[in-house]
Amino acid sequence: GKFKEQRTFTIGYISRMDYHKRHALLVELFKRWNNPSARLLLAGTGEEFERVRGLAEGDKRIKLLGFVPDGELIEFYDSLDVYVHASKYEGWGLPILEALARGKPVVVFDDAEIPNEVATFCLRMSPMSFNLELEKLFENRKQAKKLSILKSKALRTLLH
Repeated sequence: GKFKEQRTFTIGYISRMDYHKRHALLVELFKRWNNPSARLLLAGTGEEFERVRGLAEGDKRIKLLGFVPDGELIEFYDSLDVYVHASKYEGWGLPILEALARGKPVVVFDDAEIPNEVATFCLRMSPMSFNLELEKLFENRKQAKKLSILKSKALRTLLH
């Protein structure tokens, strides 16, 4: 597909690039993860775009996609192994639900204020242990996939 490279472990985040969405934090954590197979796809635009692009510079594993139109969202989510929603707070978190609906494991940071109905389907991680936890997901890709398919089934039950 357009977004996915072969034999990579792809992490994605789609959101307006506002300060509280914490793209910079995600980029800084990702850069410390010494995994050549890993990729980070950031979709979205906003006031933080240039700053985030500056932080990502020099790491070929990070791609800023800019605006992804609605017609390409499914392809975006489907290209991911893990969806990370780095935002500090979220009214409802539509991208979280979209990623879950596509059967993706969703990671949120443990200090994030996200509605419980949504957070219950997510893996909560501390920024401190983020790379360690990602490495575990990377090592157990098949398990992570099974887990996320179960969660998306539970979510669909909840929504119907």
